[in-house]
Parts: sequence; structure tokens; C-alpha cells
Amino acid sequence: MKSNNYQHPVLNPRSVTGLTCLLLLTLAGCDGQGGESGVVLTPGPIISLSNDILESRIESDSRIAGAFFTPDLSEPNESMLLVNLVGLWIAGFQHDGLNANIAGLSFPGLNQFEFAQPVSEGGGLYKLSANEALQDIENWPAQDGAPAHPDGSPKMYGDEMIWGLFRPSNEPNERVHNFSGLNVGMTSFVFHDGLLEKTLFFRYDLTNASENPVTDLHLGFGGDIDLKWNSRTSREGTCERPEVNHNQNQNGYNARKHYAFTYTKPHESDPDLAPECYGIIVGYSILDMESTGGLSQSKLTHRILVRFRGPQQFKAVEIKTPTQVLFALQGLSALGEPMVNPVTGEVTPFAHTGDPVSETGWLDTRRDVRNLVSIAPFDLLPGETKSMTVVVFLAQAPSFAEAVPELENAFDSIIDNRQRWDY
Repeated sequence: MKSNNYQHPVLNPRSVTGLTCLLLLTLAGCDGQGGESGVVLTPGPIISLSNDILESRIESDSRIAGAFFTPDLSEPNESMLLVNLVGLWIAGFQHDGLNANIAGLSFPGLNQFEFAQPVSEGGGLYKLSANEALQDIENWPAQDGAPAHPDGSPKMYGDEMIWGLFRPSNEPNERVHNFSGLNVGMTSFVFHDGLLEKTLFFRYDLTNASENPVTDLHLGFGGDIDLKWNSRTSREGTCERPEVNHNQNQNGYNARKHYAFTYTKPHESDPDLAPECYGIIVGYSILDMESTGGLSQSKLTHRILVRFRGPQQFKAVEIKTPTQVLFALQGLSALGEPMVNPVTGEVTPFAHTGDPVSETGWLDTRRDVRNLVSIAPFDLLPGETKSMTVVVFLAQAPSFAEAVPELENAFDSIIDNRQRWDY
């Protein structure tokens, strides 16, 4: 992995009698006694997921934090932050009441996901790599819902994966309105090469372990996606400038393909930067699944979600109650008002659907953006499990105008390679 300013734990190799293994962050060791014991997994609260291009931190409150991209530049001393904090949004009805929960940004009283201690020893986040002998893995928590084959051995997603079990907290708090018996298994995975190496996948397996159905269940993915250059050396980078950072990002939505994207494009107020400094775009989408139990709900909204600059009723700080979480997942403001396309004057669930290259249609303004996409609601019956897969993907080109169609090509490649992620 190429280095950057971000601090990560060190990976340590260890030799064991009769068996040699590479110790990833979650591997405590290899027990070769008698040749009968395999790799013993020791879980942790924060683990990094990476390949040669991408690196992301997964945290035990189900947040995805601090994802970095190592771009191909003429002066390659820089990396790019592409995700600050994002996670799963949930709202639905159980016991005749509205419940809601958010992972990602700080929403006091609403981001109450907690690590659910599995029955198996230790508990926590578990990491696997495809180069390990999966049949020799011990302590894999298949009984807690971790992806597994019928014999209990790990089922590998991608070339490197992290799995953890989460649930909305049930701690007494008058501002917390949570579900009972809702378990969320999150599997994060990456590919080490090929067409999908510039993608991060997040699969959420929601199981209703209670005796009460969850109805009108809304799911979304969102938080703070930033494009921000970071020099990896003491000298100033080619693209890193105070005037061009996450405060100059914009959001867009491809209404034909149904994915959202965040970008920074050249502006007259910018310093004289090379076109390649604007040639990176990050896309994100909730994918349609075809596998058993996989969700293929229609896209419900790409909702305005801002921090400082923008309509007050669409600011993240205005989301304070379960009702407002539900409003956001429905594409409504904190007051329950719809979004209006300022170009056409029409009500719409999808914000910023204009073409940023030709500068036509509804375009976002430069700001420190926030992001939220969601899918149509569904019911989750007692004992039922349904799965949602999210992808964060990248495009890099010599200029912004070339990166936009390249991002669409990248999304098409993801769909064309469905067999690699739609488990």
C-alpha cells in the first residue's frame, strides 16, 4: 500500500512452527500443533480495508471512515481523501411506532448503532484475505451471521473483507427510538486488481430476530463524502491548495444510471492548477441485487444534505428526530417539504440532476457537501433477512470533462461484473 498522511496500525508477519501465516490486523496467530488447528481470528474495534489503490477504515459503530485514494499523477506525492464518514441510515415502524438510526455523521441521540457482541469468543470486527486457507480458520462467527459455507467455513467476498455485527442500541435515552431484535451484519470488501479495484463494497444483511414485523422500512446510505488532496511529503503537492479542498465540492446525480457523485471542477477563483487536479470523481450508489434475499428496490431519493451553505431545512444539523430521519430518507426537508428543481420549478426526489460538463440543468454549488441516497421501503418479517449492497467507486482522467463519462463507464463495469459482488 502506498503511504499517505493517514496513520494506520503496522502489519506484522509471524512464523509459527509447522505453519507460516501473514498476520493481517485481525489475525492473532497460527496454531500448528499436530497440524489440526488453523488460523485463529482475534477481532478488533477498528480495522483497515485496502488494496494498492484504496484504503478505508471500518469502525465498530458501523461507520466507514477516512477512505483514501492513491491517484496516478505526473508528480505522485499526493493522495486524496474520498470518504470522511458515511454509513447506514434506517427508519421504519415496529410496535406501532416510528424507529430510526443513523451511522456516519454525528447526530446526537440518533447515531446509536453499537457493536453487538457475538456469542463466539471475543467478538468485534473480523478481517479475512483471499490468500488465506479459509478451511483452516478458527473462531469464524458463522453462528452469529458471518458469511459462511454450509460447513461453517468463511464465505469470501472480494479479495479482502471485513465483517461485523451491529444493532441499534437499546440503552435508555429519551431521544433514541430504536428497533428491537434488528441485527445488521456489515461486510466490507475490496478487489486487489482488475476492473473493480477502484471500488469499495458494503453489504448490509438485516435480520429481524424479534417476533414483531418491521414495516415501511426505509434504508439509505450517506454522510460526508469529501474530495480533498493530501500531500504525502513535506513539500507542497501539485494539486493540494488551500483554495481547492472539500469546501469546494459539488454533488450530482445521474438519473439515467441512478448513481450519485461528488466532484470538484475548475473555477475562475482557483489558482492555476493542472486539469488533472480536477480529474477525479467519486460515485456512490445502492445497487440492485438479484441474489436470494437481495434487495432490488427502486431508487427513492438523492436528497439535498448540506452543512453550512444551503437551505436551512436541508442542513444535516436540522435532523434531530426519527420523523426527520424518515423525511430525509423520503427526500423531504426537516419540515417535511419536498425538494424543488430551481431550473424547472418542479417537485423532485432527486437533487442536482444537471450536466456539470455542459453546465445545464440543476447543478450544485461549491460547498462542504453531505450526501444521502435511499431506496423504496419494504417490510421485514420476523425471522427474515434481506440484504442491501452499496458501492463507492472512482474515476480518474486527465481532466474533469473526461472523468465524467469515465465514471459512467466505471459504473457500467460494476453492473457487468455482478457475479463478483451479488452473493
